[in-house]
Amino acid sequence: METNKIHLDMCPYDVVAFQKKIIVKDCMGSVLGKLDSRVETTNFKGSDLHNSIKLPCGKFAYVTIDGDDVVFTLYAHHPHNAKLKLDNLLVWIRDNYDRIESIGWETLTQDWKIIKEL
Repeated sequence: METNKIHLDMCPYDVVAFQKKIIVKDCMGSVLGKLDSRVETTNFKGSDLHNSIKLPCGKFAYVTIDGDDVVFTLYAHHPHNAKLKLDNLLVWIRDNYDRIESIGWETLTQDWKIIKEL
């Protein structure tokens, strides 16, 4: 487990990184909070399908909300020694920042589109 800090919206956020999971702590007030696709947040019943991202390295990750934390977890199909790297996640955030601000959780990919690519 590694701990780091990232800056979003000019504020620092703690990051806890495991091999296949990255947790951005207490960031629901940041741009990442707009990735909350839970039905109780969006009032869109199909929103739970929008929960995935394709990282620049070609790996796929789920995006989930745990309290005030945003959690990125590699798909299980990746080899057991695969690692979710913070650098790849930061590139994805940078490349999609405007989309996230504009359309929020709709930036996420639907699960069935990811499964089709596997």
